[in-house]
Amino acid sequence: MSQRAVARTLLWGLNLGMAISRGALRLWLRLRRRVLLPADLGAEKVVSDSYRFIWVGIPKVATRSLLAALVREPTVETGGRVIEEELWRVLSRERALRDYFKFAFVRNPWSRVVSCYADKILHPTAEQRRKILGRSRGLKAGMPFAEFVRFLVDRRAGGDAHADRHWASQHLFITDPHGELLVDYLGRHESLEKDFQSACRQVGLPPLELPYLHTRHGWDPGDEARQAAHVRYYRDFYSAETRELVKLRYRQDIEMFDYGF
Repeated sequence: MSQRAVARTLLWGLNLGMAISRGALRLWLRLRRRVLLPADLGAEKVVSDSYRFIWVGIPKVATRSLLAALVREPTVETGGRVIEEELWRVLSRERALRDYFKFAFVRNPWSRVVSCYADKILHPTAEQRRKILGRSRGLKAGMPFAEFVRFLVDRRAGGDAHADRHWASQHLFITDPHGELLVDYLGRHESLEKDFQSACRQVGLPPLELPYLHTRHGWDPGDEARQAAHVRYYRDFYSAETRELVKLRYRQDIEMFDYGF
């Protein structure tokens, strides 16, 4: 066989291999969209052996600010370590931690949905497109708010069995598989500063500075009027239909944490 014939044969084989690889990749991507992944309940927690506390982060409830205050840029060294494993699993494995003071913060579910929509759907980063939108069927960047709410109430799409951590029900992060509450103190996003300082006092920490690291929606912590407007602004996103759909989707959070629209 001539060198030219050998070269043609090799090139043909290379093109065939690339075509098969591309076809396999397209098939894998189609199958991935059809496969429903389990719920993603990994969220940051700070464990401090020095002050014997566990803070349980709930996504879209000031987690970046609280992480900064407790472990990343603390004004007081807390000796905290960050873990992501579900709380009930941590307590099952490390029995000594059961006596630690455990606290978390919750948020009005209607407000949390709007925050999630604005941050992850309207203005997703390239990483969020890959990690969040890419794992959930029916989501696309810039989709209308009402369409996103309908996605959340679809049990096979946005329901808790397959939810991303940013819209999974809040109680799942702080209860065991039997629904028993595992934390000793629950603060509220709506009174974050006051409730955070209350938690600090209960574990013997001096007042810690709580930076506001996610102010996309115009929350000015130095202006009480704008803070009040921030608490209420989410209502403008809702119609009567979407308000009721969120109430249905997050009924357990609403009842457990005593929230209203």
